[in-house]
Amino acid sequence: PVVVGFENHAGRTHLREGAQALGTVVKGFGNNGEDGTEGLRYRNVIATYSHGPLLPKNPRVADALIELADILERRFLILMTLLKTQLMILWSKD
Repeated sequence: PVVVGFENHAGRTHLREGAQALGTVVKGFGNNGEDGTEGLRYRNVIATYSHGPLLPKNPRVADALIELADILERRFLILMTLLKTQLMILWSKD
């Protein structure tokens, strides 16, 4: 998908090994003006030099973040339920 935005910086960012670009630049300079990449995706993190209203102008990005938040919330709830069960078992032994 295309991410709409603009950037105004003179920095140079080169992604480390294992990091993935958020996308490629259609017009402009992106992360460093050399490799055509923009932003960063690493695990559950996204980063971009893009200024402006990123989420309202890019509903697919907003939807992806909401979906990820839902997944993480479910995982957290499952882990908390397991932890609570384990604690109840330990407390019942006393």
